[in-house]
Amino acid sequence: MAIPQSFIEELKSRVEIEDLIGGYVKLRRQGSNLTGLCPFHSEKSPSFTVFVGSQSYYCFGCHAGGDAINFVRAVEHLDYVDAVKFLADRVGMTVPQEEGARENAAQRADILELNKTAARWFHEQLRKTPQAVRYLSGRGLSEKTILHFGLGYAPEGWDNLLRHLEQKGYTKPDVKRAGLAAVNQGGRYYDYFRGRIMFPIIDVRGNVVGFGGRVLDDSKPKYLNSPDTPVFKKSRSLFSLCNAKGTREGQLILAEGYLDVISLYQAGFAQAVATLGTALTSEQARLMNRYAKEVVIAYDMDEAGRRATQRASELLTAAGLKVRVLRLDGAKDPDEYLRTHGPERLRAQLSRTEGYVEYRLSQAAVGLDLQDAAGKVSYLKEAAAILSQLDSPVERDVYAGRVAAQLGVEKDNLLTEANRLRKSDRKKAQQQDIVQQQRLLRSGVGRVDPDRARHLRASRAEEGILCLLYDHPDYYDELSKELSPDDFVTPFHRRVLVSMANAIEMGERPDLSGFREFSIEEIGVIQGILLRRERFSGTREELRELMETLQQERRRGAALQHGMDDEELRRYLQSMGQRK
Repeated sequence: MAIPQSFIEELKSRVEIEDLIGGYVKLRRQGSNLTGLCPFHSEKSPSFTVFVGSQSYYCFGCHAGGDAINFVRAVEHLDYVDAVKFLADRVGMTVPQEEGARENAAQRADILELNKTAARWFHEQLRKTPQAVRYLSGRGLSEKTILHFGLGYAPEGWDNLLRHLEQKGYTKPDVKRAGLAAVNQGGRYYDYFRGRIMFPIIDVRGNVVGFGGRVLDDSKPKYLNSPDTPVFKKSRSLFSLCNAKGTREGQLILAEGYLDVISLYQAGFAQAVATLGTALTSEQARLMNRYAKEVVIAYDMDEAGRRATQRASELLTAAGLKVRVLRLDGAKDPDEYLRTHGPERLRAQLSRTEGYVEYRLSQAAVGLDLQDAAGKVSYLKEAAAILSQLDSPVERDVYAGRVAAQLGVEKDNLLTEANRLRKSDRKKAQQQDIVQQQRLLRSGVGRVDPDRARHLRASRAEEGILCLLYDHPDYYDELSKELSPDDFVTPFHRRVLVSMANAIEMGERPDLSGFREFSIEEIGVIQGILLRRERFSGTREELRELMETLQQERRRGAALQHGMDDEELRRYLQSMGQRK
């Protein structure tokens, strides 16, 4: 799909990159720019920078970079066209449609219509299956709730849904493309879901994008979700977000399972959502950030649930969300708690939820005798480690005061230990970041531009030429008289020059959004090159010096290929200079 550059330029002018990236990364102002922890690689000291003036970003650790479009491509795992659509939806623009885009849109529309047809059929089968109805009634779900969520049943048998959909005019490949059929080794198509309660997964626009299925007994796997399709990505979807997004709570409740969410909704807690049978992902955390500022984690209270709570808290905090943890004393999950204690008791518990730091401090005391000296020391060491991870000195001071008062110790001693651990962790993190950056440099820039290290002086001259041409496209005529892309030593820089030249010849200014044929990783490397523009004065004399340097390096390379020694090479280059 060829989207006019004029549309791209207008789109980017309407998108504030600070607001866009701020929805995914906690940013802090540093001069005229903003910094934060990179969303594309793990780090503890921030190396990710947003350049407000140029509406671009760059990570000095992993070398990810680009403009708003490239950021959305990377963070949402979208192709170029879908990233443009994503941003266009955000600012209320309509992307010009072409044939290829219409075909893709038609395929997505067909899958959504097929899913809707399947959801209706599953719901009809539920009415015909008494044991499935008894199961849902036994879980305390009302008829109204079952209807609201469109719950259904996939009967036993290999091709019940397939035959129904074929009667509706769909083909077996159509059904497989929607994730509702699979093919065995013999080439036979069969229903993907069989003998399961069916939970339609509905997106925020009201489309049925996928399904979850649960067995009625204890057979494995207990839950089965639709595979990824053109309309469904499990790692980027949340169950019942379509209901939660319309609430005015300013808060989401994150539960573990479909039935937890449905029970919460029925009890009046429409802000509940759940992941789809997997651990929380960073994409899901960022998705929640669009609809709430606070998330209450309501996971199971067993050991696995505590580990999942800690992991989810880290991801949600990194996404810029305030995190609280719901205690469900006397029950293993929200569904059981509601059936045992009722919604009012749960509402009272929600009003008393702990902040994540408080939760971690209370968990650190589990199993320890705080009246015993050894137990007290163990707890204080763990508490100091928890406090050392808090960025805010005010938070460290407040929580240190609470712990100190609880145990009857000096707050300053606890703070001293927390700060010592913090300094030690920061030093280790910096060392790890250096090692990781070196590794990423070898695997990132080195992979994209492997010839740079072998032709360092020529590469630097090429990068300088690209920087000048990016800012001064009017230099192109002079450049093209002296150099052609074939004169560039490194193939990657040659491709960048060709792309910029094509834009200039079409009367456009070079722009990051114009490098559409480059991968996300390659655009990051291009952004790294363009950040060096400030090192150049931008004069035509500077351009001529860079072109001369590049030509010298090409002659040097040619001479070395002919086996000249250093003295022969010096005389050869001198004679070439005089001849010129």
